[in-house]
Amino acid sequence: MKEVKQISQNLECFMIQEKDYFEVLSPNEVRILIKACLVTKVDWQNINSFLPKRELLPVGFEIAGIIQDIGEDVSLFKKGDHVVGLVPLDSKSSGCADMCIVHEYFLVKKPSSLAFRDAASLVGDYVRAHTALQTHADLKQGESVLLCGLPTSYGYIVAQMAKAVGAQVFVLCIGGKDVNIYKSLDVVCIQIDTEDTHTIITKVLEETGNLGVDVIVDYGVIMFDDDKRMLLHKHDVTSCLSFCGRWITHQYDLQLDPPDSKVLAVKCASVNFMCEQAWLLFSSKLGGFQQILNEMIKKIEKSEIRLPTTGFKECQSLQEAVEICKNRSLMENERLLVLF
Repeated sequence: MKEVKQISQNLECFMIQEKDYFEVLSPNEVRILIKACLVTKVDWQNINSFLPKRELLPVGFEIAGIIQDIGEDVSLFKKGDHVVGLVPLDSKSSGCADMCIVHEYFLVKKPSSLAFRDAASLVGDYVRAHTALQTHADLKQGESVLLCGLPTSYGYIVAQMAKAVGAQVFVLCIGGKDVNIYKSLDVVCIQIDTEDTHTIITKVLEETGNLGVDVIVDYGVIMFDDDKRMLLHKHDVTSCLSFCGRWITHQYDLQLDPPDSKVLAVKCASVNFMCEQAWLLFSSKLGGFQQILNEMIKKIEKSEIRLPTTGFKECQSLQEAVEICKNRSLMENERLLVLF
């Protein structure tokens, strides 16, 4: 059994590790033949301090495959079931592998109408979108949402879920990126030139009648003036929020200056941090996680979710995946889809 690992002391180094195929399963674990795995960048520097110290870190957390073996107490699945789910950050097994061992509560049965490729590319983004819009924001009909810097596939799912609730969706498209993709969902694309990002506040307020937006979901923000990434500045976020606005951020090391805190306080606004893996790290939330996965499957079966077709780079082997990760050959916000 082979799997890709990341070296904790040198996060730019990846390797293929051999493992014992006959590793004993715990009572509630299953062994999965991986058919598809999505590899995304993990902010290990900020997360690892909360997890057990390890020399080798798992790679690839969104998986789809076929169950080959089950523990003695597994009740949700049987051998041969097609499943989709997430591998937790503290797992000993990588999702980017030919075989992976996972707790049964991290999985759900995959409908036959959903391809392995589509299942692996969807599950993580759906859990993130649900956590952002429902768990954190408690989004209601008639409210407004601004999406900033989200990877195309993730933003595509968030926009659909927000529209389904009856919310108005704005997408910040810096440099015109992804405009055509989002317009197909009937959302408002706020186009900002890469050389003129200071007009963001003005354009957002124009679109909302100077009221601001109720929810902002970002994939990171600019905290310091020397940061050249094409993202929203943290000062812009606080300025664009409305009364009782909710800011959902993926910026784990966010630092707010006193003026920003005062703006949030005056608006009764809040900041929420996004980490979809928290569902798996706290055992008391596994029931809620199962509900999210089952809700995803029901929406797929009813064709209520349109699957993203862009934002992925595909490869067909573990060795190719290692080379892509080592060479950093993924474009900004692009994810690696490994198919077996």
